[in-house]
Amino acid sequence: MNKVHWLTPQRLKAYSGMTLLGFSLYVLSVLGRWGTGDHSGHLPWVDFSAFWLASHFALLGETSKTFDLTAFCGDVAQSMPVVPCGYPWLYPPSYYLMILPLALLPFWISFGAFSALGVTSFALSLRNILPGSWLKWGIAAFPGLWMSLLAGQNGCLTASLAGTALLCLHKRPWLSGCLIGTLCIKPQLGLLFPVALLAARAWKAFLAAALSALVWMGAGIMVLGIESWNGWLQQLQLAQRILSETRTVYMMPTAFGFARALGGTSSLAYAVQGLSTLLATGVVWHLWRRDVPQSLRNAALMVGSFLASPYLLYYDLAWLAFPIVWLVQHGIENGWLRHERELLLLAWFSPLLCVFAVYTSIQWAFPVLLGLLLLIRDRAALASITGGVA
Repeated sequence: MNKVHWLTPQRLKAYSGMTLLGFSLYVLSVLGRWGTGDHSGHLPWVDFSAFWLASHFALLGETSKTFDLTAFCGDVAQSMPVVPCGYPWLYPPSYYLMILPLALLPFWISFGAFSALGVTSFALSLRNILPGSWLKWGIAAFPGLWMSLLAGQNGCLTASLAGTALLCLHKRPWLSGCLIGTLCIKPQLGLLFPVALLAARAWKAFLAAALSALVWMGAGIMVLGIESWNGWLQQLQLAQRILSETRTVYMMPTAFGFARALGGTSSLAYAVQGLSTLLATGVVWHLWRRDVPQSLRNAALMVGSFLASPYLLYYDLAWLAFPIVWLVQHGIENGWLRHERELLLLAWFSPLLCVFAVYTSIQWAFPVLLGLLLLIRDRAALASITGGVA
């Protein structure tokens, strides 16, 4: 008689409900403090304020102001004095073009519309691959979703772009490629997509991705001016400074962040990152060259994308919803591996682990991601032997 695993759908729904309640209470507490005039602590719209102000400057014809940190923060202090400012604008012209319309709306309406777009696209991308209605609770309470929203960030939007692109790769390769090319709004997230497409000989999608990226970048430069390109290239030098800031590395689920959080030097951290990038590239190339279930290929690519890049933050982990769902789907259909469900639960919690790293001095999300990639590799090897289905 088979022993029932402790992580049942009923328990998952209960854990999800408690997590959802916790995030809801947190949001209510922030709104309550704001209503009483207490502007201390985290404000959900902090990162979004930079997007809205960048749009504001561009619509006024002052794009170059976005790349001047002193001027940028000066305008923040005047227009939104409760919003802290201290990080440079690190986004390319493609993303600047995408957020250009934001300041056409008042700040609060724009923030609501931006958040609603991210959540809606995220939900629509996932709805057709959920293996059971019980898992909807897990997605609704997924910390990656909530923490992207609370940061006022674009994690849900980029996750839906990547997830949808992979879901329609075989049936609609041109659309898939266009969506992959749109990831040039955050180039560090798309490092392994060309590797996967080349390995799979998906030439239509590869060509569409290249053309789409060129169009986005070219259109951004044409609309915003060449200063948007020059300013971005100059700001990339400041990105290295951010990579070395102690508090920032704690919230980076990367090999670089893991090594720096443990006290390693920048040189050591880059060496560790290089090994992680090589491992992720090798696994993705290997799986996308072989006849393995597409769901496992997709999961490996999205997880590997985190291991390949040195610069990502906790809100980007909204991507993990897709690999988790694909692995749950594969586990239900083909049986579970030892400790697989426990690892998936840790992956589900990993965005919170990123934030708690500030207090533990260990970036636990990176080992979880590494374990997840190795799990996918093992599942793919087993599927090749047993003839698992996609």
